[in-house]
Amino acid sequence: MPSVILAKSSNEENTRPLTLAEHNNDLLDIKRYLLEAFPQVQRISTLPEFWEILHTAIIFHDLGKAHAEFQKVLLRYKNHKWCGQRHELFSLPFVAGLSLHPDQQELIEKLVAGHHKPYHKLLHHCEELYDEGDFATQFQAVDTAAVLDLIKEYGYELQTFKVKPPNQLFLHYKKQMHERRVPLVQPLLMLTGALKHCDHLASAFIRKKDLQLLDSSNFKFLDQKLSSPYQHQIDAEQTLGSTILTAPTGSGKTETALLWTRKQMQEQGRGMVFYILPFTASINAMWKRLGNPENGLNEKVGMLHGNLDAVLYRELFEEFGGDTQKIKDKIPAIKKQFREMMTPLRIVTPFQLIKHIFGLKGYEKGIFEWTGAYFIFDEIHAYDPGVLAQIMVLLQYTIDKCGVRAFVMTATLPSFLKDLIAKTLGSHSLLKASTELYQKFKRHRIQVLGGEITEALDLVRADLVIGKKVLVVCNTVQRAQEIYQVLSSDSTNSILLHSAFNGEDRASKEAKLKNESLPDLLVGTQAIEVSLDIDYDVIYTELAPLDALLQRFGRVNRATKKAPCPCFVFEQRNDKDRYIYPVEICERTLISLREMENEHDGIVDELTLQAKIDFVYPRFSEKEQQEFDQVVDSLTYSIEHVLVPFNEDKKSEQDFYDQFDGVKVLPIELKAEYYERIKKFNFIHADMLKVSIRKNEFQRWRKDGTLQPERLHLEKNAKDSMDVPVWLLQKPYDQELGLLKYLELSMLDLNDNQL
Repeated sequence: MPSVILAKSSNEENTRPLTLAEHNNDLLDIKRYLLEAFPQVQRISTLPEFWEILHTAIIFHDLGKAHAEFQKVLLRYKNHKWCGQRHELFSLPFVAGLSLHPDQQELIEKLVAGHHKPYHKLLHHCEELYDEGDFATQFQAVDTAAVLDLIKEYGYELQTFKVKPPNQLFLHYKKQMHERRVPLVQPLLMLTGALKHCDHLASAFIRKKDLQLLDSSNFKFLDQKLSSPYQHQIDAEQTLGSTILTAPTGSGKTETALLWTRKQMQEQGRGMVFYILPFTASINAMWKRLGNPENGLNEKVGMLHGNLDAVLYRELFEEFGGDTQKIKDKIPAIKKQFREMMTPLRIVTPFQLIKHIFGLKGYEKGIFEWTGAYFIFDEIHAYDPGVLAQIMVLLQYTIDKCGVRAFVMTATLPSFLKDLIAKTLGSHSLLKASTELYQKFKRHRIQVLGGEITEALDLVRADLVIGKKVLVVCNTVQRAQEIYQVLSSDSTNSILLHSAFNGEDRASKEAKLKNESLPDLLVGTQAIEVSLDIDYDVIYTELAPLDALLQRFGRVNRATKKAPCPCFVFEQRNDKDRYIYPVEICERTLISLREMENEHDGIVDELTLQAKIDFVYPRFSEKEQQEFDQVVDSLTYSIEHVLVPFNEDKKSEQDFYDQFDGVKVLPIELKAEYYERIKKFNFIHADMLKVSIRKNEFQRWRKDGTLQPERLHLEKNAKDSMDVPVWLLQKPYDQELGLLKYLELSMLDLNDNQL
């Protein structure tokens, strides 16, 4: 009588070994979820047998585990002779025995072979382990009777099976890749992603009942929230297909996007929803907003970005009463929930999507998730030409190959960029807020002042004296720190906010800005331009490009409940601004500001802002255009040559990571506290003490000795120890001011004359 084939060893999750039949059934359970959650896959893949092929691949994917020596490994026998072989290779002879159409048979063979490792690694494995005839000899240790008995339970009967050297498959695929003729490459990518999802979720003991479904009924809360919708919101709910929306800040663009999403789902069916934002602060705020239990989404909403650990730590700290062990235990479960398909609406940075077209680990799963998905792009104006180029390539690929529909929304976007997006979307609709709505949004009165902002601090003081809530925005961290030092004594409640705080201090400051009672004085940098839902009475700001200024103005009279509020812009720039914003853009912005100042008594007419934006940004500069074209060409080439299943390209992976500029370092004053947290193995809490610096700063300070590497030694117990590497920065850090890159400790107290 054939023996039972084991698939998994016993562990904390399962107290006994898991049989292959049980494992296969778990995968089939996930497959049933995929059928419900991704109803458009069969049509988009152009493969009528998509689900049948996936079903067969599931049944056959782990049959090679019936090898006697692998069974000993699962039973934890010490005298096994498995020698690191790959079980999936011993599944292939059974696939070869199927009587299917050659195209289907080839797809299943490739899926089974590649459901764990890239092909080039499997080829190297075969060349190292098997000489001619060795694989066939090893295959004799497979319990074929047990395999045939198992697959018969699923309706498969093999008359024979063929044992061929598996390296033939990998060499053949290598040739197909080289000649760029991998057959059915897009359906194969989708099938690979689907199989890996099934295998990974089942292996993590996630079941269909644990996975969320998102459909149009989950957006019912919008009907109550929008009892009197704007016209562009009504239009969005009647629009099918990709769409571009232009509407002023504060006109309910997020709700408009969700109304559009509901309409798509009603007509097209379910699909993953990706809400794409440029900044982690924006993502955190949107996650809280959409995940509010009062909405119908709640646990269906997840988020992904590079600082997720720290955000979750802060969120859980109060819930668990500061119990760090409970927090550390909970975070991995939440992250798994966000990364897997347990949250069908994800709020992400574009890089969480772009990484898949660079072929980073897990890209096949990502591409499957895009099939029939809905992309919502918010704040699309915020990207530089290089990132925008990647987004355009992403959109082109996902619309053409994955059936994605996209909703792109903006308050201020140059016409040449809008045309570029429209061309990328292909067939699409244009929506715009009504003229009547624009005319209601009279929130800001512009006044351009001569000189630098540092010469007008008495104006700020005067506003503080009469009880106004004052916002001051600078273009550099150093200037913000200097002004804050001078003005903070004039306010009983003031905050400085910029990018040179560590994660812990910045989060603390942002939390204070969420209180009903705002600080009287907020001084900051570009960090203020995004996500903060604050409403000040007046703003004093250094000159910046018009779109950046409009974002800053949006933090004043945000709710439009006051008469137009003053927005003071200083025409003279400090020297370091020139490294941040192009001179010609700022010069054109100043011309536009002067025009607005002389029109309508300085009150900003948001209906005419498009013409002002187009004047400031008529086109890319020559340098920007070259960067944009270069990125589009190189990434398109990479998609055509690298983005195939079962591949791994280290150069493409390095290209992706090279574009990120931040390096985390630890200010020397925080070393003692960092070490205390590390000693408790609270790595996330410790990491929140680090400050991010640019790569050029890292290289410069490392060279001159300002930055020093150190290893902190930890002992878990008498037998187990570890070293934790950290870069220590010999620069002053102040909880109120942040990292003082340019000032010495002796210069912390400035007055107006020194400034």
